[in-house]
Amino acid sequence: MFDRWYAEILREKLTRPYVHLVFGARQTGKSVSAGLKMRRKRRFENADGSNWRGQAATSDWILCFNKCSTRRIIKLQQELRVFMRWEDQELNHGVPENKFPEIFIAGLWLLGLAAKEEGRFLRIDQGKLDEMVQTGTLTERAKGARIDRLCLYYRLSCRLGPGGDHYPVLGATHFWRNSESHYAVLHISPKNEWFDIMVLRGEAPNHLVPPDAGSAGAPPPSAS
Repeated sequence: MFDRWYAEILREKLTRPYVHLVFGARQTGKSVSAGLKMRRKRRFENADGSNWRGQAATSDWILCFNKCSTRRIIKLQQELRVFMRWEDQELNHGVPENKFPEIFIAGLWLLGLAAKEEGRFLRIDQGKLDEMVQTGTLTERAKGARIDRLCLYYRLSCRLGPGGDHYPVLGATHFWRNSESHYAVLHISPKNEWFDIMVLRGEAPNHLVPPDAGSAGAPPPSAS
């Protein structure tokens, strides 16, 4: 029934000489739409990543994000400036911590290492990350950690976007170390290829509220 109702309309639209991008969450009909009888069609996940841009510029292609890798999504976003969403990332709000244990371990260890260099930014990229594991600066349990996933881990901690901006972003997250309150300041690249991390000591944001601050008719707490 869906084929009879929409096939002609979709076929007419897809004969126009421009690239068609099909977006949608899981189980919303992307594959069904791409499977209708059309003059020409091509799925993005089957295209050669080295020359997909030239193909898309000269033919009527359907670029479907269903089952395609994160790196291809990032490459497409970089070329066409498509807004990046958390739902499209390998590491997002719905991914449990135990799926990428090496990222969780590396993230915690780097907080401790940056705390030893308090007040100074440390630049971390993939080469530096691998070197720290090989030399024992990072624990062996962080072996195999990818810099893009680690950037996403810190972006989640700082409540930042998934990336794709035109410039690096700055964020901060709070943590405790040796019963002392610390803040990690993150400067993360747009393509999640590197980040700078600096740790500072500071009062915790959830400090105790004065006993009379919430009582009716009580004066506001002193600004001092």
